[in-house]
Amino acid sequence: MNTTTKKNNIPLRRCIVTGEHADKRSLLRIVRKPDGQLEIDLHGKMPGRGAYIQRSIAILAPLKASQLIQKHLGIQPDDAFYERLVRILNE
Repeated sequence: MNTTTKKNNIPLRRCIVTGEHADKRSLLRIVRKPDGQLEIDLHGKMPGRGAYIQRSIAILAPLKASQLIQKHLGIQPDDAFYERLVRILNE
C-alpha cells in the first residue's frame, strides 16, 4: 500500500520580461486567440497561445521596447492594446 500523499502542485510560469518564475495566479496572461487577436486574460482560462508578465507597471516600458509580445506570440500589439494593459496594471 502506498502511504505517500499527493502534494498540491502550484503551477509556475516564467515572466517573458524579467525571466523570473512565479505562481501562475500572480502573473498576467497575454493570449493570441485562435482568430489571431491579442487579449489580456485576467482569469488564465482563454484558449490560445499565452505569454505571462508580472503585474507591475514597471515592466511595461521594457515589454514595449523589446517587442517581446511579438517574439513570443507572433503578433505585434497596437497602441490600444498597451492602453488596456496600462489600465489593468494600474488597478
